[in-house]
Amino acid sequence: MRTMVAITLAAAAVISTGALAQTEKPVIAVGNLRNTAGLDAKAVAGLEDMFITALQKTGKFTVVERQQLAEIEKEQNLSESWKLDGQDKNLAQVNKLTGAKYYILGSVTACEDRTKETVYESMGVATTQHFSSVSLDIRISDTTTGAVVQAVTVSREKKEVDAGTTTIVGPPNISAGQMGQVVREAVNAAAVEVVNAVYPIKAMEIEGNIVFLNRGEGGGLEVNQVLVAYAAGKELRDPDTGEVIGTSDRPVGTVRVAEILPKFSRAEIVENGGIEVGNILRLKR
Repeated sequence: MRTMVAITLAAAAVISTGALAQTEKPVIAVGNLRNTAGLDAKAVAGLEDMFITALQKTGKFTVVERQQLAEIEKEQNLSESWKLDGQDKNLAQVNKLTGAKYYILGSVTACEDRTKETVYESMGVATTQHFSSVSLDIRISDTTTGAVVQAVTVSREKKEVDAGTTTIVGPPNISAGQMGQVVREAVNAAAVEVVNAVYPIKAMEIEGNIVFLNRGEGGGLEVNQVLVAYAAGKELRDPDTGEVIGTSDRPVGTVRVAEILPKFSRAEIVENGGIEVGNILRLKR
């Protein structure tokens, strides 16, 4: 009897371990944001916190604790390593010391919050424009290969007329009012770009004219967006460097997002040239 119980428990442990392995999330490390926009240190730290929170909310990653990464960055001089490449041993160190599969570097390239008052004397009217904008450069590197998986620029801006006559003085308050909205939109969009780089949108299942996509709420999709489905092609290598710079993916149809659910989305096929389960989908430009 004891032998049977032991065998049962061992089998359960194996099944449990297998399930954990299948659902294990990739570990990512987020480096300090470079500040090229002239912000004060507190504002940059606030942006970093927002970005990390946005990544955690996607539910797709395990994020390395900031304190642990800060010690490694200091030791390896990673704060100055925006130009890391495949030959740089620092990426391998990030993987070795944190278990992170991906290392994300970012830069705040622009951040502006200002008001402009215009007086129309002939009409006796004065209007105020409140303009807020932010731009982030994000680069995702694979720590095991040294390859840059994705490099993107995310920009968001808002303009409000008759916002009042308060003049913005000093550095932008990245958590207040219109500026706060712009920053959150930007960091959320940057988090979606990270998800897209690691987990491309794919067709999970097809039923009739409906394609089920592996992207739900908070995944960057919107109802009525049109996506192009691609069949995977061959790797394309730079003949000079030997680096894989892309794949010869072939478009096989288009779909329109019909419904976004918590964990996945439904899309209707618009054009079908051979859409299959596993096809990668990208927004139509």
